[in-house]
Amino acid sequence: MKAILDLQRTVGDQAGERRLEVNAMKPGRALTPTGIPRFENDLSRIPPSSPRHAVIQPERPPRLQSVSPVAEKGEVPGDEVFSPLKGEPGAGAEGESAAKGEGAKTVKKTELGAPTAGQCGAYSWKVRFSIDNAEATTTGYIVQKVDAKYNRTDCAGKDKPVTGIGTFPFWEAWGVRGGKVFIGDTANAHNADTYADGTMGDGTKGSIVVKGVPEFFPNVTLPAHMKANNPDTQAGDLRSSVTDPALTGGTGAISHDLTASWECCPSVDKKTTFSDKK
Repeated sequence: MKAILDLQRTVGDQAGERRLEVNAMKPGRALTPTGIPRFENDLSRIPPSSPRHAVIQPERPPRLQSVSPVAEKGEVPGDEVFSPLKGEPGAGAEGESAAKGEGAKTVKKTELGAPTAGQCGAYSWKVRFSIDNAEATTTGYIVQKVDAKYNRTDCAGKDKPVTGIGTFPFWEAWGVRGGKVFIGDTANAHNADTYADGTMGDGTKGSIVVKGVPEFFPNVTLPAHMKANNPDTQAGDLRSSVTDPALTGGTGAISHDLTASWECCPSVDKKTTFSDKK
């Protein structure tokens, strides 16, 4: 995760977050796989009330994948891999799950707080996955397809592509054993999946659109091409691949999207705003 949208995913839970990193102008980072500082720009350095501090808006129909220049994502044991904006998770709001009947074991998404906005496209958003109606015998994988689109131009409208963000889409997997969710095949419990990107740079405007589609697949074996620490993705310790694993038997997919927009140009409010959060 390296380009502007270096979707920085903290795999912290899993000891980290994954970041989508973008090496666009090398100013900041976006999704973080490991390239551009998934969020190479440390959001922790962004003044909480800077005039260019991003403004978070309530969810609206459409949503994200990151729009940061260098984003990174992925879960790894330890603290959030690129946690520029850390803190105690709030009482999260549960995400919808597409259950197929009473007692269906489906993936559930719990938001660990509203998206946090930084300067000129910088942002961070964390959620946690679990299995509804899980039992001690519940085993399998939560597999999420992640796609991100970075759109950035200068104030005159000239295209300024975000680079170093890796390949999209990619698929990543959390192991489910005994009804609990883990970081890939490790013994580390899953804590948070993070979308994050660093600043896209002053004198720029644009958006980062990140879309995730997680689904639980019980009792499945992942193909060999899905491997941990895959250099082609930003998934860190999660088993991942840029090739569709083509799994069957899923119990129902849900949405995990977010769109971050900014306009850091003269005479304009330079705050990051959000939309299409699902």
